[in-house]
Amino acid sequence: MTSYQASLPDGSHLNSTIQLLENTSQMISIFRDHRPVKNVDDERLQYLYNILQWFTNWHISANNDENIAMGERSKSLLSIDSML
Repeated sequence: MTSYQASLPDGSHLNSTIQLLENTSQMISIFRDHRPVKNVDDERLQYLYNILQWFTNWHISANNDENIAMGERSKSLLSIDSML
């Protein structure tokens, strides 16, 4: 996606999509890791916390975006229904 973005004259509109892909890819990588988490200092926990913060900020931003109609705001967020 970053290569595609670089090929566009103005690919800045893909920044959020790339961030989503980077965060979900990192999360999947951690969940697929067969090594157990043995203590709270495991760096994977910090990565997961950072990903949680990104999703939380996204949720707050989408809910507060006045450019999106109230009825459309819920469509801007991931839901359990969209994952099934």
